[in-house]
Parts: sequence; C-alpha cells; structure tokens
Amino acid sequence: MIGRSNKLYSKVLKDFNVDKWDKKTIVVYGAGKVGRQIGNALKSKEIDDFIYCDAYIEEDSFIGKKIIRPESVSKFSNIIIGSSYYIIDIYKKLQKLGINNNFIFTANNLFCESKRIDNRHSLVELNINHSYEQAISSLNAYLNDGYVIEHLDLIITEICTLNCEACGSLMPLYVKPQNCDEENVIKGLDALLKSNCYIKELCIIGGEPFVNQKLMKQILVKYKDNRQIATFMTISNGTLLPTKEVLTAMKSNGKFIVVFSNYGNLSKAQEKAVQLLDEYGIESAIETKEDIVGHEGRIWIDYGKVKHYDFKYDKHQNMFLNCNERLMCTTLLNGKLFLCPRIAHAVNLGLIPSGLQGNYLDLLHEEYINSDNKIKQNMCINYLKNEEHPIACEYCNRDAGILVERAKQISREIVKE
Repeated sequence: MIGRSNKLYSKVLKDFNVDKWDKKTIVVYGAGKVGRQIGNALKSKEIDDFIYCDAYIEEDSFIGKKIIRPESVSKFSNIIIGSSYYIIDIYKKLQKLGINNNFIFTANNLFCESKRIDNRHSLVELNINHSYEQAISSLNAYLNDGYVIEHLDLIITEICTLNCEACGSLMPLYVKPQNCDEENVIKGLDALLKSNCYIKELCIIGGEPFVNQKLMKQILVKYKDNRQIATFMTISNGTLLPTKEVLTAMKSNGKFIVVFSNYGNLSKAQEKAVQLLDEYGIESAIETKEDIVGHEGRIWIDYGKVKHYDFKYDKHQNMFLNCNERLMCTTLLNGKLFLCPRIAHAVNLGLIPSGLQGNYLDLLHEEYINSDNKIKQNMCINYLKNEEHPIACEYCNRDAGILVERAKQISREIVKE
C-alpha cells in the first residue's frame, strides 16, 4: 500500500484465466450487460458451468441461466465481478461476506473477446466497450488507496495542421509551435503515476497528435502494460495518416482508440486513416453531429479572448464549480499538471502569468520529485479536488455562451493580439 511502500498496484485482482480453470462452477456476479457479455465469452470457449449472481435481476429466458442472490455466493471459489457501475459495491459486498481475494476475479480478457468484431464504432459504443476496463481501474484505485483521474490530456505537440477560430486549446496563438520535449513528457507522466493515480482514459493529444508520431509510439510502447492506465486514445482532425510504426504500436498496445473530429472537407485524410486502422484491427470512431454540443453539430462555444475578466468573485466561482472541463479535461503539459487544456496552453504561451497561485502543479519541481509517494498523492489530490477556482479561471469567459462556427479557419497571416 502507498505510505508503507513505494510499490504501486500491489493488490490488483487477477483476471480469470480460463486455461487454469479448476473446473468448479463459475459465478458471474452481475447479470447486466457486462456480466452477460462475459457469460457469452465463457460459452464461446465451451464453458457452460457458470451461473449468475445478482441482487435485483430475476431469472429470465434471455439469460437462460440460474441467478443466485449474493448471500449464497460464499459457497463458490470462482467469482467474477461482471459489472462496471457497481464494481466497487460488489467487491465490498464480497469482502463483507468474508470471501478471500484469491476467489475473486475480474475478466477484462473475456469482456474484450465478447466485443463486436467490427473495429469502427460510434462514440457511445466505444464508451460501452471500454467501460469495464475503466471500472477495473477504479477498483484498483480503491484496493491500493489510490485516486482516479477520469481523463488526462497528455499534450505531445503544439503544432496543429488546422487554424481554427475560437480553438479551445489556443493553437492559432502559437507563432512558432514545436513538438513537446520527449524527456519532459515522459518524466511528467512518470511523476504523476508515482502519485498513485489510476487514469481511466489517457488521451495523447496536440495540436494534431499525428504530427509527433515518434513520441506517440514511445508512449504506447512504454506504458502498454501499466496497470494504472485503463485505456489510451487520441483525437485527430483527420489531416494526417498514422505511420506503419505507430499503427503497429497501437495494435500491440491493445487498448488504444482513435477518435476523429470530422471537420468535413478539412479532414482530408480521415477516410484513408480509418481504412488503415481497420486493417490493423484498431478501434476508431468518427464524430457525428449527435456527438457534438451545438446546433446540428456545427457550433462551438467560444471561451473568449485570454484576458482577465473583471467579474465578481461569486461569478468566477460559480463558473468554476459548474465547469465540466475541470473534472474531465485534466491536462499534462511539459511536466505541469493543469485543470484544463485552455489554462495549460495559456500559461505555456505566457498569456497568463505562470506564477499565479493554483494555476498548475509542477511535477518536475524538486519539491514534488523529492517527496515520497504519499505526499505526491496528497499534492495532486489537493490540486485537482480544490473547490476554490485558480486565478487562471478568471481569464475565461466560457459561461457567456457565445456560439461560433465549428472549425472555421482563419488566416495564419492575421497578427496575433
């Protein structure tokens, strides 16, 4: 456990290994969608000696299997947790019943085998397909006294192949954009992982991430077996093709997703890129108008110019507390941890004074680096969970709700203010 040892994820539950099955009855605890998919995977391996356990669902013809109640599950020694939403609750129930961890399993291997063979999905389908492995990440955090980061934007380049007006990540404001320093990106992620965080979704992003495929490949190879990262993804504007080396790394990683922003004619390489991903068996999704907030998928919300907005304290605080980005868009740029990509790039561009209190946590600073892992964990949690808005949030006007055309291009010759 962290605090007693620097060894991370020491109490991870094992995936159920069909090849080492002791031929005793298997219990799939959870008769919902996840549990049934695991059951289907067992059937595909000609294993029919399994039953379901569920506190609420009754036996029905669709399942075609006996369903026992949790109070009866202690009689069995092969118990698979087959739920995403209730995974921690089920584990707590099994512990309360006195069941040894050696008899409790996850089954992400079986769940993955039960997914659709087709690699092309909608965003909703992608979320469902990876809900179980991300839930396991939450369970691992619970087992090891860790904490969960729902989504982390890992920025690998400032370079973008498009020049979109009102870009939330401020890409048009970079006069001489560059790829991020490889050493700082890796050191920053390593430093964050030492805080005992469990990342449900690590998004390798830019700019346009396929500009820096060398670093993308390095990340996919280095962290593919890291139990603290549930899934990997990248969001591309569809203007560049992945190389064979990166495609191979994506396939080898085994839990990588590519999402295309789908900017119409601007995404000129999107169709070919999807074909390549299909050939390599890599999951992908193309955003549709239903996936995008705004009128018929053609509208963005403008965050406003990066300047200090002289609102009253309560208005800044309310915008902060109601901002989804602070919860879902945690960002790592050049070894610094930010609440969102807009703050990250604004500080990186020098548009917001970097020394203002609460704007970021420097994971490469000696104070953090020289701390033990428990102190690192407390520093990260205190920063990410702080209910007081950082000064950087006073440089955002997202709450005005100003709508602009999605992916509208502006001339690169326009003088930056």
